[in-house]
Amino acid sequence: MECAPAAHAWAVQNFSRAELGDRRRTRRLAHAAARIALHPEKSFTQCFDWNERRGFYRLRDQKEATLRAVPEPHWQQTRRAVARQGPALIVHDTTQLDFTSHRALAGTGPVGEGTTSGFLQHNSLAIGPRTKQVLGLAYQQLRGRQPAPAGEASYRRRRRRGRESEMWPAGIRACGEAPRAVPGWTWRTAAATSTRPWRRPGSWGTTSCPG
Repeated sequence: MECAPAAHAWAVQNFSRAELGDRRRTRRLAHAAARIALHPEKSFTQCFDWNERRGFYRLRDQKEATLRAVPEPHWQQTRRAVARQGPALIVHDTTQLDFTSHRALAGTGPVGEGTTSGFLQHNSLAIGPRTKQVLGLAYQQLRGRQPAPAGEASYRRRRRRGRESEMWPAGIRACGEAPRAVPGWTWRTAAATSTRPWRRPGSWGTTSCPG
């Protein structure tokens, strides 16, 4: 299947630098991203013909195709876009992905009211405050929620690693230092109880949206 020129150009720009151990895999990733971008509402069986789908699934199964290696070039491009355009808002929010019907999927945790299972996906989305343009994801995290032990005291809960609230400061740290061309900008966070408002010269403006 052929890809529309605009979708192909976008995919190459965002994924052609992915380090997947073989340039053919990177080309496959860019092609697959273009196909999906053309029809984001469709399933993979509708986006790809049989041969393309087999190639996409082979790519997905490679140990180098990790949840960091695939989107890393896009994150870097987003940060470069922030550096070019000046101060940006980094909006943080967590989405719950329900995979209850995929019983063989490893690493899931409870989502919703606790009767379903899936992942927490925490997104750090860069937006230009003047242009109101979405610049892209500056970072993204995926993890399974860990149920709190029965009878856990509040002070132990605050010290326990792997808590959902840790995703907010982790997202802030991952966005990195602000460009030198943006002096005096500040971080601002407000959602997670473990993340208090603070200031640091030369940082990107940040806001958090409670899920």
